[in-house]
Amino acid sequence: MGHAIAHAVGRAGRSIVVIDREPDDDISVHPVVIGEATEDTVHRQAGNERAQTLIAALNNDSDNLFVTLSARSIRPDLFIVARTGYTKNEPKFYQAVADTVVNPQEIGGYRMAALAFQPHASEFLDQVLHDESHDVALHEVSVGVHTCMIVRPILDLVAVSVDRTLIIAIRGAEGSYHTNPVPTTTLKGGEVLIALGSAE
Repeated sequence: MGHAIAHAVGRAGRSIVVIDREPDDDISVHPVVIGEATEDTVHRQAGNERAQTLIAALNNDSDNLFVTLSARSIRPDLFIVARTGYTKNEPKFYQAVADTVVNPQEIGGYRMAALAFQPHASEFLDQVLHDESHDVALHEVSVGVHTCMIVRPILDLVAVSVDRTLIIAIRGAEGSYHTNPVPTTTLKGGEVLIALGSAE
């Protein structure tokens, strides 16, 4: 799982530092800090205080919960994604102030069911998200409170795009999603645009 995460982050053009107590030096292309991810000193060595995001993807929930608490104590504003193996434990992670909790087994189950009943749609989304041979990718664009795009329609934004960007959803400031918005939909501060566009 760690290698898959690192590959995806690297493909997105972001820098990443890996914390691993037993790293595979022959296959890692990213900086590696050798140590226990549950220790505050190791977090600091990895640059936690300068990071934008931390992904806690250890093999058991107790360790990931401890990493979440430790990282949050060092950086109150850090965006934290935590892995859990049990849906019943998700509330504990949110109580530990994780921003997002992911259950890989649950997602894997949804993925397998989708492939069984909508194989082509699922394959398309999988290729857009993970296959580097395609020139399209999903993007998210935050609408700032003071941006010039506020109260202007989506049509204005798409009109200046050179890669025929397609806005497929808008996430409202309160967290709800408005899918397939019409071109005349006006933008508001705090919203996030989910778009399909060039991979560049």
